Amino acid sequence: MLLEKELELSLVYRPRLESAAGTLTANREDNTGNAQLEQEIAGELDYIMEQEIRRGRPLTGPQFDDLEIRLDGVDLRQFGSQGETRSAAIAMTLARSDVLFAKQKVRPVIFFDDIFSELDRERARRLQEMAARLHQVFIATARPEDVAGWEPDDMRRWFMRGGELGSA
Repeated sequence: MLLEKELELSLVYRPRLESAAGTLTANREDNTGNAQLEQEIAGELDYIMEQEIRRGRPLTGPQFDDLEIRLDGVDLRQFGSQGETRSAAIAMTLARSDVLFAKQKVRPVIFFDDIFSELDRERARRLQEMAARLHQVFIATARPEDVAGWEPDDMRRWFMRGGELGSA
């Protein structure tokens, strides 16, 4: 069996405002130019305000921004497989949990609903082990084979049968 090489997962923030996008690209390494950026953003918002009033809706703002997820420099939305995309989402959930722990010394409970459907068995097993090592995890699945043979310490299993909750 070939082992999968370690891949780099990166996030690229894509603001819709042209002034913010240009400044982020130009000042990626340092935080210079904040006052200038504020002026450019204010100018851009003033420029489109009449259009927003006329249309009765916002034309820009953080709700229109995008987050590009890349795996080894490749945009997953355009070129990623379903398994790669699902793995990236799980990795981001686990990373967010690690950041929370580093800042607050609290580990959140993580709920995964049918996360293994797009993953091959080996990738699913690696993610299960990674998740169970430091987290309390609840996994909901309609297919018991998704977690068959997985026995982390202190594991509990429940099932629904005929509308009744039971334990295994």
